[in-house]
Amino acid sequence: VVDPLAGIAIYRSQWVPLPPREARLLALFIDGSSRVVTREEIVDRVWKGKQCNPRVVDVTVYRLRAKLKELGHPGITTVFRRGYRLAA
Repeated sequence: VVDPLAGIAIYRSQWVPLPPREARLLALFIDGSSRVVTREEIVDRVWKGKQCNPRVVDVTVYRLRAKLKELGHPGITTVFRRGYRLAA
């Protein structure tokens, strides 16, 4: 469960605070279920279409991935040349 407005995610009764962009990114992955989310879609939905360096997307995914792993979640997988997917 994620509440992007409050900046909180809950996984197996464990709460983790998230910065706004990480919370929106997690919500995007949850809404997309197990489909691949492209970097372009991430920029459009998380950064609201503002220009950003692709590395900024990678670093945000990296940070969110680390927080999910701490909670025991399988995390986010990279799909080569396509984007990212929330692991089941």
